[in-house]
Amino acid sequence: AQRGLNVILVEADLRRGPRESATSGLSDLLQGRGEAGALLRRDPVRGYWLLPSGRRPDNPTQLLTSPAMKRVLRQLAARSDLVI
Repeated sequence: AQRGLNVILVEADLRRGPRESATSGLSDLLQGRGEAGALLRRDPVRGYWLLPSGRRPDNPTQLLTSPAMKRVLRQLAARSDLVI
């Protein structure tokens, strides 16, 4: 990001997020709630975008291995140079 690349960092440890969270994120996208672009947060110092994990779901493994995860990753890849 500091070299001018558009980087998105995905916080994908869904097991550690809070059950109730004011911050929506990846778990919400995987459950069909929200849009990736609206949930990205910019780190003004480091220059990358962050997609937070969001609320802790009951089924994190199933969500991460779902077709929805592939869809989300494709969406993020289309709007960035690098997805981590």
